Amino acid sequence: LEKQVGAGVRTDAFVATPERWKPDNDLAHLLWLLVHFRDHVAPVLAQVEDPTAFSENDFVLDGMARLVMGEPFAEVLRWAEEAMPDLARILSRAAAKEGLYKEEVAASAMRQVVARFDLRRVDGRIGAIQREIRRCETTGDKSSYVAHATELGALLTKQVQLKRETTRRPGAPS
Repeated sequence: LEKQVGAGVRTDAFVATPERWKPDNDLAHLLWLLVHFRDHVAPVLAQVEDPTAFSENDFVLDGMARLVMGEPFAEVLRWAEEAMPDLARILSRAAAKEGLYKEEVAASAMRQVVARFDLRRVDGRIGAIQREIRRCETTGDKSSYVAHATELGALLTKQVQLKRETTRRPGAPS
């Protein structure tokens, strides 16, 4: 122990670098569409009831809201450089990347991205309800069982609809 104390601070100690924020693929597409075709996709995003489905990061949501509300990209980028440099990096990359979608399919592509986020939420809720139904089966709670089974039926219908929406080619007729 005396040798270690007297040895001083190790200079070869591993120093972890902070993890950088990186959006998932769907959020990256959402941001790209928002940066390139704001006028076409903002109305789609304005209809979303719970934007935390996209991200729970307040800076990301604030940056998205700024773009949806029409704040110039350069101002949003300056804000993001101060507030969340990783968001600024992603927005800069999105702005520099061309041709991910064509303008004429931007709104339908955004609806598809939103549907993928909705599908994740619905899939999670279906799993939770299925667990509750199994619990009701073991406890004999018939009234809760019926309520959960009814909700499950509605969610399974919604799941089919969302899967259809997420596999449709952007711009294809509904």
